[in-house]
Amino acid sequence: TVWGTGVYTDDSSVCSAAIHNGMVTSEGGVFTLVVVPGRDSYQATQRHGVSSSTWARWGRSFAVILSGAEETVWRAAGYVVP
Repeated sequence: TVWGTGVYTDDSSVCSAAIHNGMVTSEGGVFTLVVVPGRDSYQATQRHGVSSSTWARWGRSFAVILSGAEETVWRAAGYVVP
């Protein structure tokens, strides 16, 4: 099960979230998982054959990104990257 879009609750399926976000296919692939702060809400969408669900406030989240794109995620989460 996957909750969210782009940023997912930390109890979401990591591989399903990576497929949902277009980082890998059902046959696999390489990506980076970045733990980010929780969100007030998580939006549901259907992407790449995976349906995500909505969820309310959750304490921790993660994003799945292509390796080398960590800085983009940190900036999107509101962190200052030197």
